[in-house]
Amino acid sequence: MRETQLLNRNVRNPLSEATHRREVLWQITIPFALGVILILAVAIVVGIGGTAGGNVSLLADLSLIWLIIPALIAMLIFTILLSAILYGVIRLIGVLPYYALRTLDFLQRVQSYIRKGADVAAAPVVRVHGVRAALRRLFR
Repeated sequence: MRETQLLNRNVRNPLSEATHRREVLWQITIPFALGVILILAVAIVVGIGGTAGGNVSLLADLSLIWLIIPALIAMLIFTILLSAILYGVIRLIGVLPYYALRTLDFLQRVQSYIRKGADVAAAPVVRVHGVRAALRRLFR
């Protein structure tokens, strides 16, 4: 069965995948959506409150625009970088289970070889102690 799993890269545990989807919904999607809604609500309230006064000068508006532009550029760069990282993680999640399974099989093979080697190395000592214990028991 392991060989068929190794050949199929899209083998996933349905229980783990359902748990992952549920956690993504509650830990990422809903908090993000609530944050976006909160930011939009604050922007609307500030926008409505800022124009209600009527005393806003043109120079203050231009100054604010020139102060916001560098922050927008930095956020654009950050958003592009974050999107690239997210794309890489999504691709890695698609490939990782296949290679993790192969690594696990390899490490299990190494473990069995090490265990066999340890048994071969310990066999003479165990045999000597076994013979000594048998002789002691015999002469009691």
